Amino acid sequence: MTKMTTKSITFNKEAQDKLPQHIKDKMKADREKAVFEKKLKAVTENIRSKLPRLMELEKGCILIDNSFDYKMLGFNVREWIEVCYEFDKNVYTFSIIIDDIKNGKYKIIGKEPTILDAMEVLSKNDRIISVSTNQGNFLVKSNDLGDDESIVDVDYSKPHIKDQNEEFINLLHKLLQQ
Repeated sequence: MTKMTTKSITFNKEAQDKLPQHIKDKMKADREKAVFEKKLKAVTENIRSKLPRLMELEKGCILIDNSFDYKMLGFNVREWIEVCYEFDKNVYTFSIIIDDIKNGKYKIIGKEPTILDAMEVLSKNDRIISVSTNQGNFLVKSNDLGDDESIVDVDYSKPHIKDQNEEFINLLHKLLQQ
């Protein structure tokens, strides 16, 4: 397998000002995407840490080794589990011996947190007064938000947090970092 390396280039202010606008726009978009991905990762890890059931070895659990992320399809608890992974737009399935997981060959990442998982975690936070949903909105009232409720749109046809909009992820990040 070929290892990819990333190189970072630093421009001084004068050099940045001379760049074409489309390059500046691309650099800004890349920075914003990196910030969003960092917040999403923090939210996901926070929810997984507060809901141990997301780390249980069962259908939907994500495993990782040095090469790929694997998603569990099913399993025979005593001996093996059936997993799949995507590579080059193809999906492959195979079996992993449970002892290989116990021996550390694979790391358990956990299941993808959902909107309901976020609501469960927020409802256990003493600083959160209420959490509810209403016709495509996610409503949160928190001591830290003042007297106002924070309302963001969510797409309930996509239950996983990773598939939600940036405004929702930003709100969760803000509330879960408290």
